[in-house]
Amino acid sequence: MQPSNTSMMPTPPWEAPQPDAAPSTSTPPAETSAWEAMQSEVEAESSTDQRKRHAVKIAGREIHVLDPVHWRQGAREDLNNGDFDGWARRVLTPDEYENVWLAIEGDDEDDVGPSMGEILEMFDTFNVLTQDSLGKQSSSRSSRRAARR
Repeated sequence: MQPSNTSMMPTPPWEAPQPDAAPSTSTPPAETSAWEAMQSEVEAESSTDQRKRHAVKIAGREIHVLDPVHWRQGAREDLNNGDFDGWARRVLTPDEYENVWLAIEGDDEDDVGPSMGEILEMFDTFNVLTQDSLGKQSSSRSSRRAARR
């Protein structure tokens, strides 16, 4: 039996010493709650949101309303039902909803948000910009037929 000569065999790369390897000094990321994770996701989404928005004024303050082609069905339903606060929550950025829409105060300290007059004035401008008739009721075909009879 011949003695094995292992000293002549090259060292495999995965076993070779790595001269420039430095010990890791990074700290593990801090754990976040589900709420914090969801908040950061919403913030990241709104900061990277490239959908078209229209700048309009309400109560002397500028807001950027999402173009109607990007609205979800709920935004249209809120508008048709007169739930302007719900509509604003859906079509404004979270920052503008909190810091502009809700920051508009009425005569009473309990009045938060714009008045109906301010909302209608804003929609007049928005309708011109979007060439749409949002917020205006159109008569249905059946009511037009009934009127002709």
